[in-house]
Amino acid sequence: MNKSKVQQNRLKTWRYYTIMSAFSTLLILALTVNFTLNSRSFQKWLFARYVAPSLSDIGLSIDFSGFDYRFPSSFYVGPTTLNYKDSALITVKDIQLNDVFWSSQMGVRNILVKQCELQSPLDDERMQGFINAISSNSDDAAQSFQATIGSISLDSIYGRTSNDMSWAFSGESRNLLLLDDKLSVDHISILAVLDGVQFTVVSENLSKNSNGQIEFDYSLNSDGIAKVDGGLSGYVDSLYVEGAIQTDTSIELAALGIEEFKPVLEACEFSFNGLWYNSEGFGQILGGNSSYSIRSILKQEGSGFYRTSTDLDLSGEFYNWSFFTDFEPILGVFRPKKAKIDLKTDFSDISWSTILTDKNNRWEFSSESQNDPVRGMLSCDQIMLGPLESAQVQMSILPNLSAVIKGDDFEILAALQEIRSNGIKIKGLNVRFEHQLDRDTLWLSSLDPNCDVELNYSRVGTLNSIVGQLNALDLGIIDILDTGQRLTATANINFTDKGLGSVLLQDVVLMRPEDVVFLRELSLTHVLNAKSRSLVLSSDILDFSVNGNWDFSDFSKVSTHVFQDIIVQEEERWPQAVFKFDIQAGNVGWLADLMHLDVFISEDTHIFGNYNGTRKMWSTTMFIPEVIYGNNSGKDIILASSQTQNVHNTTLKADKLKFDSWNLTSLNLSSNGILGHKRIKFSGVVEDSIPSRISLEGSLSSGMAAITSGAFNIGESHFTLLDTAHLQWQNAQLNIDSLILAGDDGRFVLNG
Repeated sequence: MNKSKVQQNRLKTWRYYTIMSAFSTLLILALTVNFTLNSRSFQKWLFARYVAPSLSDIGLSIDFSGFDYRFPSSFYVGPTTLNYKDSALITVKDIQLNDVFWSSQMGVRNILVKQCELQSPLDDERMQGFINAISSNSDDAAQSFQATIGSISLDSIYGRTSNDMSWAFSGESRNLLLLDDKLSVDHISILAVLDGVQFTVVSENLSKNSNGQIEFDYSLNSDGIAKVDGGLSGYVDSLYVEGAIQTDTSIELAALGIEEFKPVLEACEFSFNGLWYNSEGFGQILGGNSSYSIRSILKQEGSGFYRTSTDLDLSGEFYNWSFFTDFEPILGVFRPKKAKIDLKTDFSDISWSTILTDKNNRWEFSSESQNDPVRGMLSCDQIMLGPLESAQVQMSILPNLSAVIKGDDFEILAALQEIRSNGIKIKGLNVRFEHQLDRDTLWLSSLDPNCDVELNYSRVGTLNSIVGQLNALDLGIIDILDTGQRLTATANINFTDKGLGSVLLQDVVLMRPEDVVFLRELSLTHVLNAKSRSLVLSSDILDFSVNGNWDFSDFSKVSTHVFQDIIVQEEERWPQAVFKFDIQAGNVGWLADLMHLDVFISEDTHIFGNYNGTRKMWSTTMFIPEVIYGNNSGKDIILASSQTQNVHNTTLKADKLKFDSWNLTSLNLSSNGILGHKRIKFSGVVEDSIPSRISLEGSLSSGMAAITSGAFNIGESHFTLLDTAHLQWQNAQLNIDSLILAGDDGRFVLNG
């Protein structure tokens, strides 16, 4: 019994010492591991022996300063720089591996990366070289590896692109399992910011099985811009992707710098899918918004070529896009309802074709290469451009479209096989436009009997010139009212963008159904210098000149001022214009007919005068043998009118004057006086079934008049004003105070 107790005590003592020895050994081992792993010299030796050589093989190096080990299984790496080809590429503030464990495979509860900055733009050569090096090394080192990672958190990674656009993103992944060649991730979420615009990207159930099959769902969202949902499945060499895009109904594009595209990107819905198989690809996108719908197909061929075919259906709303503002002259003629665009490119060259159609018109353009000419065809059955009704055109742009876009030298050749204008057909009209750095030139020629012309237009700087010959031009082409009139002329026209220059027409022949008009020469010059402007027209039928310090906008102001000086109803300020004018007219009736003006001015008409707003004086004199304007006419009209400071004088005489339903003969009118008050004398005969001679004297001022004497007759009956009559008016109301004309046969009384 006693021996047994002794043995028991010895056994207890042995167990105690064994446990204490094991604990001490483990403690010493843990302290040794902790001390060893936290030893900077050991860490650097370990890194230099096993890590650095592998990195060096692909041009990488790390400024390694060690890590902190925290018992039992966590590691913290401080600020670290990854170098590529001896220059900093990526800097990281902090990397944490929390709770590293080993079960059936390596595992980490959590990996946290803080503040990762790319020192080179994401799209420059150094970064691309780094990515290629990593990719190549991964392919070469295809060894089995197993790991479980609870979560990976990326606090932030940021940088800039080569065009100085900033970007940053942070993200998290959960439950990552890497088992040999298998991979699964339950959830990945990324918050990205691109130049101030925020996006969220979420991917669920990402997996890659042992056969290499990849599958995951994804969602991308940017508030105020768009949302994309879809999925990807397949293998590395045969991937299928599908999804849907929905843009915001009030899309915000200002931050992206593409606000001008808002009408075509707002409130859109698209669906897309694509397949990549054996180095060839196929994809399509369908959708649009209320202004258009699109169906686009993309094909990638093994030869490295990409083909796209796009069909567009366009509504009238589509052309409200501000992009088309500069194209209004074209869109006023042709607004395509459908468009078909085909492209083929290997990114070193491109061939393309475009077809635009509406109900009655078809425009086609194509080019086999970016260095080849552009060929075009316009078939317009109902173009409705002014008098132009239809056109059939073949054209070429040389040497290529790139020259047009860059503003280099180019030319456009066009053959108008047939055009129809106001029902008149013209065939064989040839056009050539040539653009050079300092000059634009346009040639127009045709031998058609209805349009036999040779014209040349050129533009150098702001100077425009037109030189050529109208051998025979049917004016009905331009205006249907001129059908049957044919014009022949030689033209030499030079003018600036401000309208300064000269016009010279010689040997003008206008053949009309009832006669032929000849004009040897018509010359128009418009000159402007620092102190004066001159506009002079000289011809067989009309001479006209205006010289002085004036502008075209002054004429309306001057005419209003002169009219008010005559009728004294409102006081007008003196426009500060100074000029003299002179008009001498010959037989201009045919010119008025040609311009479709309902006016006739007889030969020997002479109108001249001057205006000086600085000195406050003007005068005008008119001798008009005969004039007709609509239902109004006059004969043997003589007018002399002037204003000097506040003094005004006007005298008007006319043998006949017809105004609306009034017919006057032997008209005499005089007005004189100072500012605001005129003395008026009038006499004339009113032609009616019984002619009446009227004579009046009185005064005129603003808003009122006084008739001091007056007389008229009706046949043999004569009537005379008994007393001064006063008239007042305001707006459309007229008040008369006792206008009484009496004679032997009675009296006329107006009052109220």
